[in-house]
Amino acid sequence: MHPSCIFFTDQSTPLCFPIWFALDLSRLSRSIQGMKNSSQALPANLLLLALLLFSLLMVTPAARSESSAGRLQHFEGPTGSRDYYLHTPNGRSDSGDAAWPLVMVLHGCTESAESIAADTGFNALADAQNFAVIYPQQDSLASPLACWNWYAESSQSRATGELAILAGIAEQVKANYHIDATRVFVTGISAGSAMSANLLACYPDIFTGAGLHSGLMYKASSSPFTSTQATLFGGLISPLDSAQAAISCASGVQQIVNAVVLWGTFDTSVNTINSKQTIESITDFNQQEDPDQSLNVLTEKSATSPGGLNYTTRTFGSPMGAHILEVQVEGLAHAWSGAARLGPYADPRGPSATELIWNFLNNQTP
Repeated sequence: MHPSCIFFTDQSTPLCFPIWFALDLSRLSRSIQGMKNSSQALPANLLLLALLLFSLLMVTPAARSESSAGRLQHFEGPTGSRDYYLHTPNGRSDSGDAAWPLVMVLHGCTESAESIAADTGFNALADAQNFAVIYPQQDSLASPLACWNWYAESSQSRATGELAILAGIAEQVKANYHIDATRVFVTGISAGSAMSANLLACYPDIFTGAGLHSGLMYKASSSPFTSTQATLFGGLISPLDSAQAAISCASGVQQIVNAVVLWGTFDTSVNTINSKQTIESITDFNQQEDPDQSLNVLTEKSATSPGGLNYTTRTFGSPMGAHILEVQVEGLAHAWSGAARLGPYADPRGPSATELIWNFLNNQTP
């Protein structure tokens, strides 16, 4: 996530980092400043700046016009601009008579559009199932470690900040390609998941479903200074208040939304209570359209993934059908479940989050 901030004496606004990175920089600064022979050490602020510049180079590689993620595109809107990669099924430029569903995939902190594409394997599934995928890239100037600023007020309001940029990217692709507007989904992990929850809350007219992997509910925190508390201990508002805020942000759009909420029992980065709160918040949101929506479990099944991890799926909704799928993976840490490769935030052992998210959301949408 993006839960901790450091103030430098020569600026009035903070630079925010994941808590483990901020703590490491803080310890390093104190150790340098405590050295008795200052001639043998760089000034702390200079070394911190060097580390920051290094992190920018490592986190946000130069964008390429063509990559395994797709073709590089650019969006420019009233609240800002972002690059993104677009993958169309088997590289086609035209969907023909049948419109393509669209999936937006948001990376987490210290990740990139290209890395999340490789981790999730969404492109291979898109080729097989005939849908398009977009991978927005966070700007290093907006976040030194490429975190989506999910906790910022401008990212929790319709038509403002990064939220409007991401919604604008989806609309741009819809305008340029034959896209099925009833099947536009958003998914992500960690900070990308939290931002996906924001998009589902404020733009249910654009995003009809979301895959929320190891994230937080809408408005779990509304500042960088409280995001650590929300990440480690749960949202600072109740799920009902989150739902009410989402109803307000959606600006009168009333419709049922669908979600897959996936979490691992070994996740020490984001407290799993956040996933429970997300399920409750979305249920409360859906109750505005259908009072029969509830937290009663409709179905519950247990299985073992091909990689050997046990997992349980539960569905929630109403007697008319399920709109939320919960996936609890035993032994999974803060990593994409059933990933296409092994990585810092990717674990191939679990059930495929990519397939679970696509199959549920695609089947739930009329």
